Amino acid sequence: MAENFPDQRASEIVAISADQLERRVAERITAALEVLPRALATSCYGLSLVLHENESDPARFRVDVRLNTEAQVAGIMYEGVAPDEARWSLDHWVDVVLWDLDATNPMGDIERQLNGWLSAERRLHGELVGEQGRRFVHRIREVLGRVGAILHDSGSIERVFGRSVPVIVQGPESGPWAKEITAHANPWASKTERRKWFAAA
Repeated sequence: MAENFPDQRASEIVAISADQLERRVAERITAALEVLPRALATSCYGLSLVLHENESDPARFRVDVRLNTEAQVAGIMYEGVAPDEARWSLDHWVDVVLWDLDATNPMGDIERQLNGWLSAERRLHGELVGEQGRRFVHRIREVLGRVGAILHDSGSIERVFGRSVPVIVQGPESGPWAKEITAHANPWASKTERRKWFAAA
């Protein structure tokens, strides 16, 4: 039985590498993007991968895949809020949750594969506490950065939105790591462009 994942039998664990996991997650996000209403896709100026970390057990994380749209910005603009803050600050977003990846969910197809990868991580690195836990969280962040790069490299972003839009990787309380990982997710963007995305962070 997989450690710390109740109600999941060993036979349900699917062995999967980080590369395979990244491709599967990118494919699932692409599938969700491809059924977006045209008006929503046209209004979208950013795709966010928001990592909700769990300090007590880093393996029990969740990732929200969100759309940031011009309509949302228009709805939250009010006196005293700078335009860049209204546009980029997570504090002000009333954004559209497109899909979420929940590591505690034993039922979904991708979640089963994710749990297989997590089980392999535990076998390789032991209990994910202390420094090992911090390293594991960094690996999750890197996975999300590569998912963003895959979405660009595969042409999914331009095909759905008709142009390049940034894939922002962050958390509810993002630190310097978010800027670094987002840079990897958007290799096409200039430093000036990337700096704008986190001007209000």
